[in-house]
Amino acid sequence: MNSTNTSIPTFGTAPTDVHITHRRAVYAIIMVNDKIATVRTPRGYYLPGGGIDRNESDEQALARELREELGWTISINRYVGCAKQYFYSEAEQKHYLTTGQFYEAMYIGTSSLPTEPDHVLEWMTKEEAELQLKFEDKRWAVRQSLFC
Repeated sequence: MNSTNTSIPTFGTAPTDVHITHRRAVYAIIMVNDKIATVRTPRGYYLPGGGIDRNESDEQALARELREELGWTISINRYVGCAKQYFYSEAEQKHYLTTGQFYEAMYIGTSSLPTEPDHVLEWMTKEEAELQLKFEDKRWAVRQSLFC
């Protein structure tokens, strides 16, 4: 963890002498029967969620992302916290600093077919998520959750 900002946990290493794209994102921690919902993609395991579009609230973005990735309708229960993550996207050839907002949420139902076929739901124990989630900010959020 970086200690450049003590108020928001920051993970990864800030690159020097390159452009960093700032990205706002939102993620859900959903637990059913002591398992956490994760999304497997060709790039690794993530919590469900993603980027916040312009003029979108956290809640709107999280609802849209869960609909796109899993076809789910959710209810947001509790704000968990905010964390930042530096990373490099091989696919986009860009350096990012993502500011992620994390929420505990509850599965309400399936409302549609997912529109991102390379995103596959996988349920994990807390211990599996600690090992498998690609980025430290997601692992941090799981540790902060009251579910876990």
